[in-house]
Amino acid sequence: MTNKILIVDDIEDNLFLLRMSLSSLDLEIISANSGANALEEINKNDFFCIILDIMMPQMDGVEVAQKLKDDSNTSAIPLLFITAINPDHPKALAAEEFGEVIRKPYDSDTLCEKVMSFKRV
Repeated sequence: MTNKILIVDDIEDNLFLLRMSLSSLDLEIISANSGANALEEINKNDFFCIILDIMMPQMDGVEVAQKLKDDSNTSAIPLLFITAINPDHPKALAAEEFGEVIRKPYDSDTLCEKVMSFKRV
């Protein structure tokens, strides 16, 4: 099984915080700063999990998730969304159709536990 995880956020500080939160895990962390870059990385690598920001310009996390679920090569990859938007926001509700949603601010231990639960699947 692959040891790679993809983290996707358009804000560099958020990518840094995710990296730091996951640093205790023995994983290869690859990051993308847009939905389009995420799809490029997904075409080049095998990931056991993808962490997506919901709200991004051009292509948001829900749009990326839809593309992944529509492709038989990527439809089984677990998706974890991290967001600060209101749980009742339409995009947050849509994200729940594709994966689990964790609200910001998140607890690093909880995030790591969730990520590792995907690795065991």
